[in-house]
Amino acid sequence: MPAPLPRNTESPFAPRKLRMIATFAERKATILALAMLFASGSALAQSTPAEPPARTQIWHQPPPRPGSDSSWLPQPILHTAGEVLEFTPESLRVDSGEPGASEAERRREDSLELIASERVVWIEPGWTTTSARQGMEAFEAGRYGESIPLLLEAVRDRPPVWQQQWLTGHMALAAAEAGRYPAALELIAQLSRSRPPTPMLCLLPIRWTARAADASAVAAARSQLDAAEPEVRLVAASWMLGSTGDRTAAERTLRELSSDDAHPWLARLADCVLWRRTAVPQIEAAAAGWLKKIDQLPISLQGGPLLCAADRLAAAGQGERARELALAAALLHRHPRPIAEEARAAAQLPSRSPSP
Repeated sequence: MPAPLPRNTESPFAPRKLRMIATFAERKATILALAMLFASGSALAQSTPAEPPARTQIWHQPPPRPGSDSSWLPQPILHTAGEVLEFTPESLRVDSGEPGASEAERRREDSLELIASERVVWIEPGWTTTSARQGMEAFEAGRYGESIPLLLEAVRDRPPVWQQQWLTGHMALAAAEAGRYPAALELIAQLSRSRPPTPMLCLLPIRWTARAADASAVAAARSQLDAAEPEVRLVAASWMLGSTGDRTAAERTLRELSSDDAHPWLARLADCVLWRRTAVPQIEAAAAGWLKKIDQLPISLQGGPLLCAADRLAAAGQGERARELALAAALLHRHPRPIAEEARAAAQLPSRSPSP
């Protein structure tokens, strides 16, 4: 397994995949190339760190270059390893210097770095407790019920706030996958009240495809459709959208959320969920607009909308185009596991082998 990239070096792939590729046919070569890169072990696909366990691994986009329009150029993914000092909805502050360095040494080595939260692609915390490591291992292996008590114990160990948010988000997703829907919605409410950083919104257990939710999920969602937390309303509405008797209320909630200027990224995700209601004859024409909207999202949030667009194109009989988008979602968004696995199934790829 290759070692991670050095600090602030470019990954061999460029994830801004939709800007320079105008058609689905042109996208094929790019996706196939990405598949080969992931198969050979790129940094984002094979991310077991060679750093000491406490160093967090961060993959992020570079800041935009002043005075230049880089939107038409492939943008690299950078890798930074270090100690996260703060992770808020606005930014991530990391010290990539040697552990134990003094403040003067940090300043001299220029090891402090500030990264806009929306430019963070993925982060792998350097866990210091056995419960956190085992809980995340169980989650990534698809053993969701087993992961929940371990993740809860890790939260009770009082790690930094951003790690508590990370663990809570994974608990919410694990609870939804394990069929514990009321618990999942309560955990989402807790996460919402803590103002999570933008990349953690990818952990919301939103239903992105037309596959109907369990009746127990719909029942739990009904009682939370008017919750104070917008993240809870978004998830609840997505669970109810496939239920004939609840569709009108769910769609109304999603439209309200999609115009919520106070939560712009949630608003865009709500708009993407509404693609599920596009009539089949209109899907092919709508797809180009969907891709533009996906490309305007942070990379960390693109996986679910890509899966949604793929699902809709499949419903319209556009099987090849649907598989291309599902493949992009599966290869470029390997986390969180539930979305990645659904994308792999849609792309007709085998499931990832669970960890032992």
